Amino acid sequence: MSSTTVFKDVVELYPTWNELQQYLESYEGGQFRVVDTKGDLCIIRYQKGVSRMELPHSPWIRSVVCD
Repeated sequence: MSSTTVFKDVVELYPTWNELQQYLESYEGGQFRVVDTKGDLCIIRYQKGVSRMELPHSPWIRSVVCD
């Protein structure tokens, strides 16, 4: 059995939603697109040709629904 701490580690570094969103949309965070669903949920999306998928957290973060 294996486990990953990617989400836990990122949230510890960026404890508020605003900090996490700014990080994920930044170059350092992978240039993901965060889509607000006008509720308590949003989608963290990979952008083909833009998002930096070589970062260690990127494969785990792409296409995630977050609350």
